[in-house]
Amino acid sequence: MPYYPLASELLTGKYRRGVEPAKKTRLGSHLSWAQALMTEQNWNRLDQLNTIGLRDRHSILELAIGWLLARPVVGSVIAGATNPEQARQNVAAAATQLSAALLSEIDAVIIPQQSSATRA
Repeated sequence: MPYYPLASELLTGKYRRGVEPAKKTRLGSHLSWAQALMTEQNWNRLDQLNTIGLRDRHSILELAIGWLLARPVVGSVIAGATNPEQARQNVAAAATQLSAALLSEIDAVIIPQQSSATRA
């Protein structure tokens, strides 16, 4: 089962590059987590996922939960919700079926690729 399936809220859209997280958010109340997650590399990945999502009319939430549920080793995804609308969004995201091509595209963004030097 994935631990922090929405990357401690980074994949919710509530955080912005270069903006300190609000104090009452998960990352705002855990600055060491914020420093570990809010890296330039992760912002670049999030930009790429946003581009993919906009093109294919999927939210980042749908990409994140859909990608996790497509993994054969994942039996369930439990994403927190602080209000009924977030719970509805989570349920809708879990019902989203992502194509194999889209899953591969997401893989290319989030799974570190080995350079040709390390594969030799």
